[in-house]
Amino acid sequence: ITRVTHHIYLAAAQRTIMQQRDELQATVDARDKMYSVIAHDLRSPIGTLKMVFNMLLMNLTPEQIGEENLEMVTMGNNITESTFMLLDNLLKWTKSQTGRMNSVFQEVDISEVVVFASKMSDLVAQVKSISVEYDIPGPISVNCDVDMVKTIMRNLMSNAMKFTRDTIWLELCRDEGTAVVRVRDNGAGLDDRDAGRIFDPFVQGSNNTLSAGSGIGLALAQALARKNKGEIELDRSCGQGAVFVLTLPLAEAAADESLAKHATHSFG
Repeated sequence: ITRVTHHIYLAAAQRTIMQQRDELQATVDARDKMYSVIAHDLRSPIGTLKMVFNMLLMNLTPEQIGEENLEMVTMGNNITESTFMLLDNLLKWTKSQTGRMNSVFQEVDISEVVVFASKMSDLVAQVKSISVEYDIPGPISVNCDVDMVKTIMRNLMSNAMKFTRDTIWLELCRDEGTAVVRVRDNGAGLDDRDAGRIFDPFVQGSNNTLSAGSGIGLALAQALARKNKGEIELDRSCGQGAVFVLTLPLAEAAADESLAKHATHSFG
């Protein structure tokens, strides 16, 4: 009787656990769908508002509208910029976490992708009086999803613009079978605590080094880098500001790896 009672208890407990698991999964699915719908429906009007503020700041002067009004327009521009970035990141983060982000890998010149994606931030940099210095050599071929790399670069550049004082350095080179992209700023840098959790999603820092954003941008960039067989690391060796390093395998390195796997499968 004791054994039967024990089995009945275990079966009931298992049913309860399965029911709770299904309810939790339904809650998570509903949350992800809500995030996706909100981000998708709001991104377009916020994007339009962002362009309006950008154009106003490009064409208005303190003499035309006064210092106080110009400050309000600048504040509105900053808010719409960060809101648009958050919505776009939230949409892509949800897709990446639910496996609904489609990948199209192709061999491309990563220098063209990096420069194009970074130039998208030129207007914001101009408004904030930030200069961007490029050190981009000749063509470097990688196999990647171009849209994902553009999103990575946009987030790295956006992060640098939040914290730099006046300059961002963008460098690209080859190093042992990888293409290496470095985005460096001359801001205050990160303390040990924040540096250790910089890629955690939705984490805001204990001080001003991380408090300017939602925390999802760098986490999304890291997730997309890994989908492209790459990695993003924080390099603090420069002693000033922060340097984020994106590495992606060169096209020839990926081809060699694929060939080696094929040979192992064929003959091993």
